[in-house]
Amino acid sequence: MAFSFLTSKEREHYQRIPKNMEESSLLKYFFLNKSDHALINSFNGHQTKVAIGLQIGIIRFLGYLVDDWNLHINSDCLTFILQQLKIDDLSSTQLSQYGSRPATKTQHLQQILRHLNYRRWQPLIDEPIIEKWLIERGMEHDNERWLLEKLCLKLQFDEILRPSIGTLERIVGGIDERLHEETHKRLSFLWTDDVLKRLDALLDFDTVKKQTLHRWLCTAPNANTARVINQTIEKKVFLQELKIDSWDLSMIPANRRKRLTYIARHNTNSYLQRLNPIKRYSLLVCFLGETLLDITDSILLMYNEFWQQAMNDAKKAMDLYHLGLVKSQGKAISILTKATEMVVNDSISNQDLRPTIFENLSKEELEDALNIILKITHKHPITSNSQLSFLVSQYARFKQFTINFLKAVSFEIAFSKDNFGPGLALVIDLQTSKKRKFPDDAPTNFITQSWQKIINLHPTNQTQAYELCVLSVLKDRLQSGDRRTEMSSTMRPS
Repeated sequence: MAFSFLTSKEREHYQRIPKNMEESSLLKYFFLNKSDHALINSFNGHQTKVAIGLQIGIIRFLGYLVDDWNLHINSDCLTFILQQLKIDDLSSTQLSQYGSRPATKTQHLQQILRHLNYRRWQPLIDEPIIEKWLIERGMEHDNERWLLEKLCLKLQFDEILRPSIGTLERIVGGIDERLHEETHKRLSFLWTDDVLKRLDALLDFDTVKKQTLHRWLCTAPNANTARVINQTIEKKVFLQELKIDSWDLSMIPANRRKRLTYIARHNTNSYLQRLNPIKRYSLLVCFLGETLLDITDSILLMYNEFWQQAMNDAKKAMDLYHLGLVKSQGKAISILTKATEMVVNDSISNQDLRPTIFENLSKEELEDALNIILKITHKHPITSNSQLSFLVSQYARFKQFTINFLKAVSFEIAFSKDNFGPGLALVIDLQTSKKRKFPDDAPTNFITQSWQKIINLHPTNQTQAYELCVLSVLKDRLQSGDRRTEMSSTMRPS
């Protein structure tokens, strides 16, 4: 249905010359060339000549000529035209009397249009053409004001004297329904009974989720915990089961898809149910397609943030470990120092030495102190200065979601420079199948020295350390573009 969307000030903008015109605009639109002078000189009287000159400039500037233009003429324009015509005795009052006979104004306008190679607006011919043009533009950008501005520029470029702004506003305002019809038409390959049934089911209350599937899919993740990641992955799996990833929506421009998705996300289920099916189904299809892309991006973002949090926690654990180690070292040194002082004390006989030591220090204290010193002097393999060593202890934390993550998200390689692909395939197999034995010939070319040390330091947990290494490299390469998912924003049509 057609409607008005311009304010009175906006409508005035399209119908009047600005009160203050820049010099560049005057020179561009109101400068009279030789051809203009030839036409103007074919008329008699200063009043008529100035009126013809002004109309030439107005049409060039606006692409439009309001009926009472001579009553609202800009003084800068009038002065500029008078200077070019070398006329100095014409007032705006005299100009307001121009065209007292409507036939005269009409005849003059026809001559001006021929001179400018313009033609009048012909509704029966031009409206159907303009509607098709607006549909194409509207599929890219359906903002009414933007479309109206582009339409005025098009008519000016095509040298068509545009009709009143109200006429164009009516045409643009009524294009929304045509856009929905065009969208529905382009998606006609989807309109099977099965797809329509699934789309309708999105708006029905789901007893398991205690809400409609539409509202469930609209809920954005609000944390990067394993639980929230799994909930988001569940949505992706749901959309994949609907085969959304097999729908080719490329015939609907990205801006149009986003616009319809916005409408679907920010309106209630009851509102969507009341819509015309042609509009409702198109909204839901674009909503599902964009939601799959957005969910995939959210999963990858949460995956990266989860890693960052885990690394921060590993660093905190390492710092606490080192702090505790410093304290225990100080205590151990103090205990062994006391024991040594008693050993070197000549006043304590050899036969009284052990009883004296155990009288002041317990055997357990001495053993703990000795073990701490031995760890320091022999560089015990469990002790490490790398936070990656402390990250391995968080393996169970990752395992809460990585199985679902690797099952739900498919990766494709952008370029290959090592054997990371087979390494990722091995980890996917280890995490998602019953295979538990770590192969001796596991791919290792992509492993950095820091990770290789951690894998070697954990012979009993070698599989866990290797899996975390691969998942870490996957995170880095997703960020760099070496690897990408099959449905992420990096692969969206431009």
